[in-house]
Amino acid sequence: MIEFTKDGLCIVPKDAKLSRYLGSLARTYNFLPLSHTDWRSYKDPVVEKMWKTISDTIDWRPEDIPHIHKIRHTLLKRLAKRVRNNTAELKRKYYTPNVGSPLRFMCGDDRVDSEQW
Repeated sequence: MIEFTKDGLCIVPKDAKLSRYLGSLARTYNFLPLSHTDWRSYKDPVVEKMWKTISDTIDWRPEDIPHIHKIRHTLLKRLAKRVRNNTAELKRKYYTPNVGSPLRFMCGDDRVDSEQW
């Protein structure tokens, strides 16, 4: 069971399960392609699909329903941060060390579609 404050912040569970879940979604490149350089460039249907995936995973408490707009905003903001961090990590590992080399155009992460890289 996940509990949220009125401001949309997750307070239970205290472990990082929700953050890890959002991180795994951020690395799902068929949902969120790497070709976008900014979270704000994703179209509404993509963001709505991600929100539906997140909200369908959560076992909602009745007292959280009135605050769902704030919860949505907070969780999508956290997802955007995970996407940004993941993109930066991929660039640091596979792109930057190979600048000036043909290897720059080949990502070593099997989860990444070569057309997106």
